[in-house]
Amino acid sequence: MTVTYLEIEEVIIEINKDIDSYEKKFAEEQNLYLELLQTQVFPLLEKANRELILFINTVIYFALSKKINDFDFDIEAYLEAEELNWGTKEKSKDWVQCLDNFFSAYPEEDLLAFVEDMTAGDEENEINISDIEVIFITSKSYIDQYSLNLV
Repeated sequence: MTVTYLEIEEVIIEINKDIDSYEKKFAEEQNLYLELLQTQVFPLLEKANRELILFINTVIYFALSKKINDFDFDIEAYLEAEELNWGTKEKSKDWVQCLDNFFSAYPEEDLLAFVEDMTAGDEENEINISDIEVIFITSKSYIDQYSLNLV
């Protein structure tokens, strides 16, 4: 039960029609996760990247919600996944190897690729590596706490 690239694109188009209402709904339905982002993750990121991680996780939430009915944020599963993901990062010689390890046999590869694409930046909006790592690992841990519970 994986989310495809096409499904992610459809969610992005939907969200971009009324981003404020989607972010509000995300905040209401995932209030515990949003609180975690605001207290533990946002202080680590530059302001523009706070908006980026919010958008990324809003897309993840609505893409997954098309596959999973009635799910709640599982903070214990999230924290366990986050610890494992940071452990993978620490064991990797560099970020490229870390990404290879994350993608290896990952059940939600398209969602992970979406996060990677969103953190790639461009000439105008270059993202520093520490923000990339925080956004990627936080978002992957968010995906993990749902997708790992579906197996």
